[in-house]
Amino acid sequence: MDHYRQGFVGAICDKEDVKKLMGELSMPVFGAAAYGLSGSGEGKLSLPFKSLLKFDAGFGPAERQTTGDCVSHSTRNAIDITRSVEIDIKGEREEFVARGATEGIYQSRGHRGQGMTCSGATRYVHQNGGILIRKNYGDVDLSEYDSALGAKHRIPNNIYTTEAK
Repeated sequence: MDHYRQGFVGAICDKEDVKKLMGELSMPVFGAAAYGLSGSGEGKLSLPFKSLLKFDAGFGPAERQTTGDCVSHSTRNAIDITRSVEIDIKGEREEFVARGATEGIYQSRGHRGQGMTCSGATRYVHQNGGILIRKNYGDVDLSEYDSALGAKHRIPNNIYTTEAK
């Protein structure tokens, strides 16, 4: 906590933007989307990340952040865990081709400083940009984590319009 008190910036809370986002989403609160699940997991252990490990054995320590992009990492992780649970447990017919890339999410933050709002990351992946996966797109190589690509806005716009899912 001392790092944050001394000016370190990570996740930025924009209360007004959170209120705005909640009004934009069709299911802004988990309880509304999961109606009827109350108590269904009582006494049970839920480990959804284990589904992701089936598709991405390096999940976790493989990509240590090198800039203030923790929000893009947590957003990508939530998406990757959701994708893997949908395939592994729900049996949805989609393919887990590769881990999601954090750089596109981080680039969407609207400034070149450190940190990002959680509401901004959510809005971006849900409404505006989707998610890019780890691969070489020709114009930009996202096959390996490179924080400078998102931090310095080095991902060309055409990648988003043709590739984001």
